[in-house]
Amino acid sequence: MDEKVKSKNAKSGYTGVVLKRNKWQAYITYKGKRYSLGCYFDLQDAIDARRKAKDLIRKDVKGLLGF
Repeated sequence: MDEKVKSKNAKSGYTGVVLKRNKWQAYITYKGKRYSLGCYFDLQDAIDARRKAKDLIRKDVKGLLGF
């Protein structure tokens, strides 16, 4: 379920979580637009925010497919 980053330069090790001004920023790109999910002092909080956003998008897509 985790989306590990393959880049050796990634500080967080996760897609959509970057270190910015001593805080972890979570973001997600959906339909070509990048959405900020907030900045967190704790890395795990940023990862959890990213996972929650991804789950919400998956539910939206499943709803559209059943329409």
